[in-house]
Amino acid sequence: MKNREEKIRKTIRLSEEEYEKLKDNAALCGLTDNEFIRQLCLGLSPKPLPGDQFWDKMNELYECHRRLRMRAKQFEYEPALHDFYSERADELQNLVMRIIEKFTQPEPISSEKY
Repeated sequence: MKNREEKIRKTIRLSEEEYEKLKDNAALCGLTDNEFIRQLCLGLSPKPLPGDQFWDKMNELYECHRRLRMRAKQFEYEPALHDFYSERADELQNLVMRIIEKFTQPEPISSEKY
């Protein structure tokens, strides 16, 4: 990617309706207008941010993760149980991260769409 001072400035003309649609779509994805357009230019499809219910469920999973970590700590002198709970906590953490990524990260735009 080019340095900041090497970026090309491009002016585009949009109707009022198109501009409002751009602003609304970018806001739904938690992006600026510019970042929304950049992602599209890079062949990515920005995703709307998940709602509060999604984050509430993720917080419940994080609470389960925290409890598994606490349980592992309780068994720090019993290696088999400590390892068991630590491994389950790691698995849950990885699962949560994959879920969040799936619901928040832009995906490549299929070439079949064009």
